[in-house]
Amino acid sequence: MGASPGRLGAEVEGNEAGTVNSWHKSSYSAGEQSCVEINETPRTVLIRDTQNREVGHLAFSAREWTSLVDTLKSHG
Repeated sequence: MGASPGRLGAEVEGNEAGTVNSWHKSSYSAGEQSCVEINETPRTVLIRDTQNREVGHLAFSAREWTSLVDTLKSHG
C-alpha cells in the first residue's frame, strides 16, 4: 500500500516501513470526545478515528504530513 493523500487503508499488522503498528492518541485530541490516533514511521504517517477504527486509516508520506502540519501551524 503506497501512501497518498486521502488514501483509505485497511487495518494492517505492519505498515509501509515494515514495522509493527504503534498507534498513539494525538496530543491535540487530549480530553476530547473526537480523537484521532497517529502511527508514524520514517516514511509514512497513518491517521485513524479512535471511535471508528474498523473503517481504516488515511495514509500520508512523511513529506505530505510535514507540509500539512506546517500549513496548519501557519494558519492557526
